[in-house]
Amino acid sequence: MMDRWVVRAAGLAIAGFGLAAVMHAAPVTVSGVRAEWKTKSTDPGRGRMYMKLYLTATVTGAVDRSESLYARVEGNVGGMVVSDDHSGGLLHLLSPGQSKSYDFPIFISNPLSSRPESCNITFSWGTVRSKSVPFAYFCLTGDTAVTGPCGAPAPAAPAMTSNSPVGIGTPRFEWKTASTGANRGGTYFKLYFDAAVNAPVSQGEKIYVTCECKNGGVIKSDTFSLGSSKLYEVPVGRSSTLEYLFFFSSPLSGRPAECNMIFRYGKLEKSAVAFASFCYGSSEVRSGSCW
Repeated sequence: MMDRWVVRAAGLAIAGFGLAAVMHAAPVTVSGVRAEWKTKSTDPGRGRMYMKLYLTATVTGAVDRSESLYARVEGNVGGMVVSDDHSGGLLHLLSPGQSKSYDFPIFISNPLSSRPESCNITFSWGTVRSKSVPFAYFCLTGDTAVTGPCGAPAPAAPAMTSNSPVGIGTPRFEWKTASTGANRGGTYFKLYFDAAVNAPVSQGEKIYVTCECKNGGVIKSDTFSLGSSKLYEVPVGRSSTLEYLFFFSSPLSGRPAECNMIFRYGKLEKSAVAFASFCYGSSEVRSGSCW
């Protein structure tokens, strides 16, 4: 079964397609990607093959009514690359943490003479297909999809070390403007991320998240302890989507150019050990530090 982690490696080359996979922030994650191949029983294309592409989209941030999820499938048949697209909407009706299942008919208008050995699947997000931004890649071999494009090394699992039983998926940002009180007009954000439990979590241990943002020529930081997330109740092999507000009490003067996110694990903040870091910059999130 596919896990919920999206591709988070920047600049990953997609073999044979001549473009780079760069992780962009999107308010959804994609999981449960699988295919069912069918033979068309009616004309035109009777006797030829098409695909039912199954997936689950989970909302992680604010979705505008005009935005949609787009899927492009590219396969090699008879030495030629064939492709088809489909889209899914109505995600604006869901709240963060809620999911919607889709089954996209692929190649049904132009069915294939045979089943491809493998297919690249690219998920993108935006208001129109031509301007949508890719955010997740899968390789389909048979009926099973694995994370990452075909012919390329699989991306790393959610960042973790032996010091942490938890892996962290690529964070997503939802920027907000304070509308009341002394902080009216200031900028803060809600941070969403998936925490995958890879080993038993002790009830006394916590995840500490520190966000450091360059703002007005200075670096401002804010730290949250995730002891209330109850990850010790999450079974090993499962994940939980968490969300926390940063700079709400002391807002920023505007949206920063860059932010570091450092994840640490331990019983006490002063002794917690860093195990994952991410950089926000140019509206994108990548693994590693900004500076």
